[in-house]
Amino acid sequence: MIMRSGTPRTGDGFVAERYDPAPPTSLADLQPLLGEYRSDELAATYRLWQQAGQVYFAINDNAPLRIFPKAEGRARWNAKDMLWIGFGEVIFRRDARNRVTGLTIGDQRVSGIRLRKVS
Repeated sequence: MIMRSGTPRTGDGFVAERYDPAPPTSLADLQPLLGEYRSDELAATYRLWQQAGQVYFAINDNAPLRIFPKAEGRARWNAKDMLWIGFGEVIFRRDARNRVTGLTIGDQRVSGIRLRKVS
């Protein structure tokens, strides 16, 4: 279960979303995630793209990491919208209409770093 909360006040609850640990099983699962994500503050661009039936992930101009159908290196899918990339957890954010609008990345030291989807 993923819990989200705002400013806690007495009597207020929280919104919880059911956690489904199932990884993506098809390219169709990943289509909404493909594109560029940007943080101007960090001068960082994360890219996900499809090529020849495989999906790749890269940060800035670093070497790409294959993340589907078989993730390479230390990359692992923890759910359809959650990807461990070896040093941090990437969680894709969706709006009320279920469109992917960005991602959040974090690890044990830093959390909640947000990048917006630009394409």
